[in-house]
Amino acid sequence: MDNKNEKKQMPPKSVMTIRLLVGMYLLYTDYSLIEGVKTRTGGGRIAIIAFMVLFFAAGVFLIIHSGKYLWEDWQRERAGGNASETSLVSGTDTAIQAEEGAEKDAPEMPEVPEASKEQVSEENEAAE
Repeated sequence: MDNKNEKKQMPPKSVMTIRLLVGMYLLYTDYSLIEGVKTRTGGGRIAIIAFMVLFFAAGVFLIIHSGKYLWEDWQRERAGGNASETSLVSGTDTAIQAEEGAEKDAPEMPEVPEASKEQVSEENEAAE
């Protein structure tokens, strides 16, 4: 059942591109509402101003959030990483990268010679 849901989802890059476009449209709509503020009075004017603030905040958020994701995705592609394996949550990406980096950077443990292992086991038996 999970396979059906995974096939129906759009790729994260497409979703973020659509969000970026929606954010731009909200800013365009916000700009076009300026004329309504000039012509209205009273409660209508307050409502238009409230929607202007709402559209501006949502538009800026969508543009920044989507733009940041697309920029980081582009950087990963240029660096040779596989961008399709990352999730939308950037904290998850950094946690996975930190784990992978820690495994690569960890020093290898030296091999203990067989003679030393036997000597240690003999010393443990003697101590008992």
